[in-house]
Amino acid sequence: MKLKLRLELSDVYGGDGFTRVQKMEELKLSRSRRNVKVRTDVGVPVTAELAERRTEIADKEIHTFKRGEDGAYYLRLGGAHGKLWGALKEAGEVLKDNTGVFQSFSAIERFMRGVKILPVWARLENPEGIRVEVQPQVLNGRRSSMIFPHFDVISRCEASVELIFPSAMESKVREMLKQLESINCLNRRRATIRTLGEESLS
Repeated sequence: MKLKLRLELSDVYGGDGFTRVQKMEELKLSRSRRNVKVRTDVGVPVTAELAERRTEIADKEIHTFKRGEDGAYYLRLGGAHGKLWGALKEAGEVLKDNTGVFQSFSAIERFMRGVKILPVWARLENPEGIRVEVQPQVLNGRRSSMIFPHFDVISRCEASVELIFPSAMESKVREMLKQLESINCLNRRRATIRTLGEESLS
């Protein structure tokens, strides 16, 4: 059967190898100095504070979205092991741990092989509140270090996808879609997904 879904996505982070460069102001130094002088004629201390702030304009690489020729944003929701496929698989793992819908992780893996999601690149429609976020990230190694990558984030948008699977799988697919609304997923595991509408075709 085919299940057409209209989805609402919130806090969607860019990535997937797409970047852009933007000039941004970066704080390099911020300090304050206090000088206290005592007037000998009256013996009253006089305090003077000096604030110093130094910034630098630099080109920053920002992880962003795939863009179409018309400027629209796209996200790889569909296809084999796409974002939505992975999110549904994770929803199945939550169901396994809490409801017993699936008996094992291998059962979820086998089940998901029967689910096809189209299109591979879904258009993100009606994007609202596009902003740039910094997400600190620790790099593992002999000497752990921290980097501060920048991301384009869409506060809210909509997308349309089609799920194709055997009719016998419908009840479990619907349970996974319901569970999907209560987990964080997609890039940086910050986004949430909600179903706005659906249409079933046998």
